[in-house]
Amino acid sequence: MIGRNVGTFSDATHAVIADMSLNADYAFMLPKVVRCDAKTVTLGEGGKEITATIRTKRGLQCCMVEQRGAYEQIFGVKAAKCWFYPFKQDAR
Repeated sequence: MIGRNVGTFSDATHAVIADMSLNADYAFMLPKVVRCDAKTVTLGEGGKEITATIRTKRGLQCCMVEQRGAYEQIFGVKAAKCWFYPFKQDAR
């Protein structure tokens, strides 16, 4: 996917995950922004949706979603806290 990071989810088409292996099998890896209001963003991927609270880190909007992949389930560890930032796909 070609695009760029943007400052707000209202300007974004997708949310990009930060500091996470793309080999992980989480339900949300590069979700689309389905809806966005002043306080929440709804992300969707693979027929699933999740609504998260919008936060601000280093002057940029972001949101946190807890996810459990195979690793967390097999080893019985807590869900991973995945941070997502707004991303706008280029129309090509």
